[in-house]
Amino acid sequence: MSFISQYHTGPVTALSCLADHLLTGIGSNVWVYNISDGKVLQTLSVLPAGVVHGFRPARCESRVCVYGQKTLRLLNVLPSSGHLQCAGPKLELPDWIWDAAWIQGANQMCLALGHNVVVTVDIQTLQVISSVHCTEKCILYCGRFLSTYQDCVVLAAGTVFNQVVLWSPQVAMVAGDNRAEPFHRLTGHQGVIFNVCYRGDLGFICSVSDDRSVRLYRVQFSSPLCDRCGGGASPCVHDWVSMETQLQHALYGHSARVWDARLLSSCLVTIGEDSTCCIWSYEGRMIHKFKGHKGKSIWSVCIDKGEKLVFTSGGDHSVRAWSLQAAQAAVKQTETSTLDLQLDADESPRDTKLLSVHRILVITNKGRLVLYDKSRHSRQVVMWDQAFSSYAEMSLSHSRHLVAIGNLQGTLRIFGNFDGDPEVLVEAEICAGKVFSIHWLDNSTILTSGPAGAVTVWSILDGTLEKIATAELPSSKQRFVSAAALLFHGNQNSNQYLLCGDKIGTLYLYRLHDQEGVLVQTFPKCHGKVGVTHVSCHGDRVYSAGRDGTYRLYEWSDSGQLNILHSHRVCKGLEWIERLVVPEEGPDNIQVQGFYSNLFVVWSVLQNQKLLEVPCGGGHRAWDYCCHGDTATFVHVKAREVKVTSIATRPSQVLIKEALHGRELHDARFVSSMYDSKGKLHGRELHDARFVSSMYDSKGKLHGRVVHDARFVSSMYDSKGKLHGREVHDARFVSSMYDSKGRPVHAVATCSEDTDVCLALLYYEDCVTQLKVCHKLTSHISSVQCLAVCDSGKVTGRAPADMKLIFSGGGRAQLKVCRVQLGGNKHNPSSVCRNQTDPQLLDIGTDVHSIVECKKASEELRSAAVGEVQGGPACDQKGDCDTWRLAVDAGKSQQCPVTYESLCGLHLNNLTRRAKKPWRYPVENSDPETRLMDLCVVTLQGSRALFIVCAACSDGIVRLILFDEDEKEMSVIATSMCTEHCILKIVHLTIPFVPVGDQVGMGRSLQREVVLTAATDGRVTFWDITDVCHLVCRSRTVGRNCGDEDEESDTYDDEVQTESSCESHRHDVNSAHSKHVFEENKLKGNNVAKDILEADVNAGKGLAGVNVGGDVLRKCCSIQLHQSGINSLYVQHMAENRYIVLTGGDDNAIRVTAVSMDTSDTVTRVHTDKLGGHINPHSAQVTGVCLLDKDHVLSASIDQRLCIWKMVQSADTIGLQLVCAQLTSVSDVANISTSIDSETTHVLVSGMGLELFRLQRGDMSKVSTTANASNIISE
Repeated sequence: MSFISQYHTGPVTALSCLADHLLTGIGSNVWVYNISDGKVLQTLSVLPAGVVHGFRPARCESRVCVYGQKTLRLLNVLPSSGHLQCAGPKLELPDWIWDAAWIQGANQMCLALGHNVVVTVDIQTLQVISSVHCTEKCILYCGRFLSTYQDCVVLAAGTVFNQVVLWSPQVAMVAGDNRAEPFHRLTGHQGVIFNVCYRGDLGFICSVSDDRSVRLYRVQFSSPLCDRCGGGASPCVHDWVSMETQLQHALYGHSARVWDARLLSSCLVTIGEDSTCCIWSYEGRMIHKFKGHKGKSIWSVCIDKGEKLVFTSGGDHSVRAWSLQAAQAAVKQTETSTLDLQLDADESPRDTKLLSVHRILVITNKGRLVLYDKSRHSRQVVMWDQAFSSYAEMSLSHSRHLVAIGNLQGTLRIFGNFDGDPEVLVEAEICAGKVFSIHWLDNSTILTSGPAGAVTVWSILDGTLEKIATAELPSSKQRFVSAAALLFHGNQNSNQYLLCGDKIGTLYLYRLHDQEGVLVQTFPKCHGKVGVTHVSCHGDRVYSAGRDGTYRLYEWSDSGQLNILHSHRVCKGLEWIERLVVPEEGPDNIQVQGFYSNLFVVWSVLQNQKLLEVPCGGGHRAWDYCCHGDTATFVHVKAREVKVTSIATRPSQVLIKEALHGRELHDARFVSSMYDSKGKLHGRELHDARFVSSMYDSKGKLHGRVVHDARFVSSMYDSKGKLHGREVHDARFVSSMYDSKGRPVHAVATCSEDTDVCLALLYYEDCVTQLKVCHKLTSHISSVQCLAVCDSGKVTGRAPADMKLIFSGGGRAQLKVCRVQLGGNKHNPSSVCRNQTDPQLLDIGTDVHSIVECKKASEELRSAAVGEVQGGPACDQKGDCDTWRLAVDAGKSQQCPVTYESLCGLHLNNLTRRAKKPWRYPVENSDPETRLMDLCVVTLQGSRALFIVCAACSDGIVRLILFDEDEKEMSVIATSMCTEHCILKIVHLTIPFVPVGDQVGMGRSLQREVVLTAATDGRVTFWDITDVCHLVCRSRTVGRNCGDEDEESDTYDDEVQTESSCESHRHDVNSAHSKHVFEENKLKGNNVAKDILEADVNAGKGLAGVNVGGDVLRKCCSIQLHQSGINSLYVQHMAENRYIVLTGGDDNAIRVTAVSMDTSDTVTRVHTDKLGGHINPHSAQVTGVCLLDKDHVLSASIDQRLCIWKMVQSADTIGLQLVCAQLTSVSDVANISTSIDSETTHVLVSGMGLELFRLQRGDMSKVSTTANASNIISE
């Protein structure tokens, strides 16, 4: 058996430019990128079980030294391909390596170690030649060699005493002690020193510190420098000893600790913990600040040889390239001027629009319309009419060729021909009163909003206005349209719709028929109370934005209404969104235009940064923005003047490696159900009891067997067989598919402390596994701790596994659920928009490698994929999965193969706040600090749309939450105080149908739903939730009997007797159940809630018929297994009524418990058969355990080891014997997840990064010898 690492991502801790290649250190691996196109050329494992901290290329660039922690290794650069090759074994040193340098003129290297020691190493033999200590005895926070000649090695060491100590091994030694005295100190910092850099030709030394400052020193040598071998003047040891330094600048610009700096010929570059890269001039002025990394620090920086690009990498796992020339040019070429409109003294501009980047149109309070050409500095009066003096509403068409102006008298004028002599194309009286607003629906269709909420749609034809339709807005304080779009939906665009937004944040959808608009749908105050500012349509997706700082995405339903897919908050502080620009090729690079405090900003959603900002005073003013090529213009009215800002928009950022999360990942789990080429479920059982998935065969029927895996939701097989900079809290495989070459493509869901949930793909490209982040769900307000995945109950015409539900929970007692569709967006070709705006995209940083590759797909493949996914037949019942293969073939389809829809959310601490009678609810108001530690989902049989989410909470309570997918509602239906300790893990187990006594052959059988919880007290508790499941199904059955009698009854329906009256039936069932629960709990001595939750059982009224007492969870038993907290919990069915429970805890132990379940009585009884395990399998906390097969256990720990154990059973105990172990590059391992088939097992490890292993199944009785020997640990 062998572990093979297929992919690893984590904090990028080292960067270096080598010719036209970029070397990046990610964990123990080196990734080689091509700088020109961003492609991955090579991945190489260099420091197994270590972390790469730095690269030091030789001057000839034929060799590279890679070091990290206490290890060093040399690499050869192959001259033909430029690929790297390990030159020999790694060198282990007794202390931390802070810096390494090639000694010029010798076949040696010098190393700076953590206790202020300089070591010289022979690079041929890798033997230590000498070791010199400094008399300054302390631990270093940094070390950097300033000179590396054979007779002059100088080290700048940053000490814990807030000083930089300069010393050289060549300085006279202290007699008999092999120690050197420091000859110079740099002082002034108020914190420890994190890095030092030196540039001899400029004579500068720069130091960065914990005190958030950057200090720049001028170095002055007392004597002329000598020329060394024609390489230029350089100081000798005596020059360094006699040198003097003078502080030039103390720079403050970072908001957190500063990690590193680079001295360039014209500027200074610094990076810090605040995820920013600052560019400084040597005069002490900040030139530019790059912001793009998310979450944690920027850890490393490097500069290309031409000093044109700055490369940064950080804790968000991304690598970004920044253009220095573009940044400096943007600063120089951004200028603001005031237009000389030659107005009268009492005349002032009222509104302004941009016809192009050079031509500005202004209307004044005297009714004068002025056209100003900035390139020619010419002014032209287009109109001067007193009818437009006191009030004028001006609107610009999407093509920027037509302008419509309305006044108080209801007059509408449309001007055109601005390239020649401007003229009035249309003039008409459109209403008897004020024209409140004008909106262009396309270049020939216009909407006007008049008095009393009157809305009229006009068509411009041959110089006349033709009325298309009229509508009326509902009554409100500000009854006029603030944004509008004309939509077409249905077969052959037969249905025409009008979507309007008003000033109170509400959206109205009208269906236009017979020149009349009928209101069919309303989204009340979906953008708060301050107004809708933008509405647009792209394909079958509709976007809206407002002054609440969010934009929302909608999708057409089959009934001709819009469904909200999700809402997205752009960034903190950007509360005023005015316009969205969505590119035609896809919604990945949405640009948001709005106001941030007193600034106008353009924000890139893809790059997660501001593309530009212009001081303007805020949003309450007339403004316009236009971009063309490398030039953009922003015009606004301020202080009775028209101000124009010209901005250079050259590309400043290129994304080399995509980000995952901005903080730590907490968990990683596979969620898959495997299908063969015929679309049927494989005959083998899957291994996990997180929840029971509802699996459907090719005929749409439920499989009759128990599926014991809820961590892999789907693995799709065809007919031929992109993260977050902190730990990942939870990562689950949403789906595993295969591309056209038979290679796996995994859909993964991850969550992190950065409050995001990422939907990503792991796929192969050029024989290298890549990660593509498809979507980031940003609806959580605090850390996301856990995920649960199950099949969706939504009925579609596609494959049964293409829809998944993802439940996410975490801090602030918040639970969210979204529905994920695999295989691409089901674009409806009949949905067309008539208001396609000109995408004025800034050409900044869109060179994302995965997107570029997407665009390079052939037209044949693209049309095939789009035809199949968008309009063609999906996977039919026979299992033709070519659609899936095309949709996920290495991301080459233009559409993202993963789309999602936000369904609903729940705040436990807001339950009683919203309730009219909170004392009637079975759950008390949760502490706002309560966290959801773990989730599992129970899919109720016979009710596809009903799910019970079992939540393990930090306040010691197990909560059962009912989710209705059809109604998109969630509510807490039952709770129970488990212990006084935080519950860390929860899993669900379905005990199969077992005939009982005389019930054999009578069709009556019992199925038990059991939940296992693990807490910080080291106990595993079994809970019987069968009553809750029965009650929910009974209530739903009553609802169906009342409203839908055609559906088949499920398993639980056998126990429900129908009545002639639905109301009497509900009373009888509820009273009988309440009495039963009361008697059961009375015998056990438990308190029962006196009041129960009232619910309506009528069909179609939400969470119907749910009637659960406050304490109905039956506690079967509790077993003490660990001395402290349990971090991992796994249960597996073995045979008949016997199960294996695996746990791993803070006490470093793995416990294996064999239990048997007795369901012959009304109460599930648990019997402990055997106890065993291993008391010290790892050297740190065990954070993940699972069963590979009936005999072998996989475990993971914070000690970064993956271990496989063989279970050895005796008469009364179960032991564990180590088979093999593998070291992982992921530190602080939080969880593992496995995908198991007949030959291969995939293991996903999450923590401070993410790593995917393939475990080749072989003879498990022997220790594997095929993997890297340094990574294998045997007993």
